[in-house]
Amino acid sequence: RTDNSREIIVLVCDELPYLGEASMPYNSIEDSNQQYVTIDSSTVGTQEYSRGYTLVHEVGHYFGLHHTFEGCNANGDWVDDTVPAGDAATEDMACNHRLDTCPTMPGNDELNNYMNYASDDCMTQFTAGQYVRMHKNLRKYRPLLLNNTEAPTGTCPSTSSRLTDCACGNGNSALSHCRSATAAPTPAPPTIAAYDAPAAGVCLASVVGAALLLLMMA
Repeated sequence: RTDNSREIIVLVCDELPYLGEASMPYNSIEDSNQQYVTIDSSTVGTQEYSRGYTLVHEVGHYFGLHHTFEGCNANGDWVDDTVPAGDAATEDMACNHRLDTCPTMPGNDELNNYMNYASDDCMTQFTAGQYVRMHKNLRKYRPLLLNNTEAPTGTCPSTSSRLTDCACGNGNSALSHCRSATAAPTPAPPTIAAYDAPAAGVCLASVVGAALLLLMMA
């Protein structure tokens, strides 16, 4: 298995009954094999849900974001600057559609938010409050992943592609990409039942470096 305290595990599967799913950060301990993201292979392409934003949406869950359509109430998705929504948008809605599923509350539904269900063509942003929530959850529930996103220092000869020929400025092994081994902290019991395994199907296991996701969050 891969080390999901250093990487984000992404399972790309064929013919799933859903577009994607992800474990919330507090579902299980950080170094658990219950921590991963799953997307259907159809979400990468050129159709309504195939521009790759399903992965962005699911990583939002992985970093602790809820859907924007959690209800017409003060708590909603637990982010202050998102507009409350009572129902999800759909892929057939025009991006400029004035959807208001909470008419007694201010603002129209955010069809451009990654945590709604509009077409990928509409999705353009997380709010500032969503960024704050993701960063807080990253620091609280995924400290090893956060620690291991720091760029390692070292030099490699241009004539070789082998890690063993590289030298680390901090004295660590090049085989660990110059990162020091970090012991996992003793975890507190999860506050929510462990995440269910994905449905049976043909899956391609791949790993997305955490730096890619942090670029998304920058």
